[in-house]
Amino acid sequence: MVAATKSRWTEIYLLEGLVFAQFFAMPFAIAALTRAHLPFLAAAIVYGVCYLYTGYRAASWQCPNCGQSFLRNERTTVVFPFRRKCANCKIQAGAEPFLAPSGSEES
Repeated sequence: MVAATKSRWTEIYLLEGLVFAQFFAMPFAIAALTRAHLPFLAAAIVYGVCYLYTGYRAASWQCPNCGQSFLRNERTTVVFPFRRKCANCKIQAGAEPFLAPSGSEES
């Protein structure tokens, strides 16, 4: 597998893992922040913004095969996190891209 493609797959794995961890760590993180004398609302807003940004990055991550969002079906715009296949081209996560890049077609 090409190193660049492998690092791209590693990126989506890390983003999905971070979204999962942030979701389950939210009550503990907010409790820790409020114990550090940060008001609850401020702690919730800071943590929420970080969580939403990470979710946005994961949802907008582009498939190395088709170039569209890996987690969001472009036809229905529905996002399903933790997919094993691309929502658009159905390539298996971690696989080598099989479509030719859009500029390399012979005339």
